[in-house]
Amino acid sequence: MSGPLQLALDIVSRFELARTPAAAGRLFYEALQPLGANGFGARIYQTGDDAAGSDATAVVLAQILPAQWRGSESAALIERLNPLPGAARRLCRPSFQWSDASPKTTKAWGAYWEAFAEHRISDGIAVHQFSPDGRISRVSVGFERMALSPRERKAIDLVAYALMDQLRATSPRAEMPKPKLTPRERDCLALAAQGFADPAIGDALGIATTTAHFHVENAKRKLGAVTRAQAVARYVLMGEL
Repeated sequence: MSGPLQLALDIVSRFELARTPAAAGRLFYEALQPLGANGFGARIYQTGDDAAGSDATAVVLAQILPAQWRGSESAALIERLNPLPGAARRLCRPSFQWSDASPKTTKAWGAYWEAFAEHRISDGIAVHQFSPDGRISRVSVGFERMALSPRERKAIDLVAYALMDQLRATSPRAEMPKPKLTPRERDCLALAAQGFADPAIGDALGIATTTAHFHVENAKRKLGAVTRAQAVARYVLMGEL
């Protein structure tokens, strides 16, 4: 039996020449159907402006939904309770089973898993890719039966990364709108990039220290950054600073 790398290469070879995201997604999904796949989606979203907390802001690059999913109450419940956005950071793992983020033994997730059962999904896998500019790509695959061998599980991780690269390269939708900083937020961040602390930023711009701090914090939030250095780096990578 070949190892996970060879299995991954075999699957990648099925979609690597696809010319559209939809075609690549379909071929990827068909390759996983013998393993029990019963739905899949690939999305990209920006961490700024609280986007990491909701798939509502995500750009869907490719997806195949289970039959009867669209418009169903169970699907609406799943999407409302969806814990996947932000779960990779919370779990400190780029790849995990859905049940790692929503334990089946926890009563609070009972209705969530009952809703999935209506669509013949027992669990799933989410694989994330983090970009320096703050964007997160995610491939999620739902399985009717979760009986993957360690070889198959590792291969899916490898294939998901290859699929994300292909979808981002071939989809005009992969380029998300850049976070919009106000002129004052940009000025404050530019001074922070030079090593200015809040009092110095305030003096340079003729504003209060608390106001300077407010603008820098707003810029950090919009860029999905934890530190000032991270915010500066992301804005530079976007070609805005």
